[in-house]
Amino acid sequence: MELKHNYLVFCQQDDAYGLTKDGYNYICWGDLLNQEKVRVAFRPFGHYPLYIQRLYHSYKDRHFPLKYLYPFFCKNPFPQKNLCILLIRFPSLEYLRWLRKKYKNAKIVLFLRDLYETKHPLIDYYKEEKLIDVWVTYDDNEAEKYNMFFHPEVESKIDLTGVDTTIHQTVFFAGYAKDRLPLLLETYDKLTSAGFSCKFYIVSDGHDKKDERPGIVYPSSKITYKQILINSIQSDCILEICQEGAVGNTARFLEAVMYNKKLLTNNNSLINDKFYNKDFIQVFNNADEINLDFFNNKTKVDYGYKDEFSPLHLLEYIDSIL
Repeated sequence: MELKHNYLVFCQQDDAYGLTKDGYNYICWGDLLNQEKVRVAFRPFGHYPLYIQRLYHSYKDRHFPLKYLYPFFCKNPFPQKNLCILLIRFPSLEYLRWLRKKYKNAKIVLFLRDLYETKHPLIDYYKEEKLIDVWVTYDDNEAEKYNMFFHPEVESKIDLTGVDTTIHQTVFFAGYAKDRLPLLLETYDKLTSAGFSCKFYIVSDGHDKKDERPGIVYPSSKITYKQILINSIQSDCILEICQEGAVGNTARFLEAVMYNKKLLTNNNSLINDKFYNKDFIQVFNNADEINLDFFNNKTKVDYGYKDEFSPLHLLEYIDSIL
């Protein structure tokens, strides 16, 4: 499909200067990077040499007014006609005001990849000043509740052939503890007591001695997203524990489908998903419900994935509603 609009996409950056290509955002939006009608901006001054970016960071840390630098934050090669500014991150209120004023004829679209009800501090200001033309959310329930457009989560698939799969575990989890730590621990205990090997990376602000387990790592520093994907490839099954109230597809579900892995999840809405297969996906609400026979079933996992999660489809969807 030929895009009707040109897209200037503001994404999260994975590190201060965007030098890594193993981070979540670089991988996730990879399908957009070489598109003729798309420019992706991961960070201010990203199109300038590294020494310029360092000068910017030094300037920023001195708390001088940044508004004089706004014209240089992002290189836009497109005319205002048929321009769409797609926000994947939340730019500062002042910068978004500047974008709105500079590109008067552009459409500004915000794609929410977390629950609206978590209330990012800038959301109410964006709404009050009518800075966003179109709101799109990954969560079907919130789309209906708050009168927003819905598009499922997106991610680009990368080539992981050649990964050493002799390093192996039955179930792998990576994510923030948030309110999920009790269920994560109950699930770990249920699986390991049945003889299944588990590797969990749980990012937590703090945990007690009683929360420690041989197969659980509470990392003191971030691991790269590519390393998470490698661990997923080296596992039979990926564990997904959703935030309370969330029904939108998460990165763990996308990874399971893209890389043909089983999924153990508490997201009941997946039963209605086109990729649902009871041999590949088990839905549970508490650890006692987990059917252990699911892990002994050696049916070859193949979801028949055909790039359905590519972020290019998000742009096609936005094209259709603008």
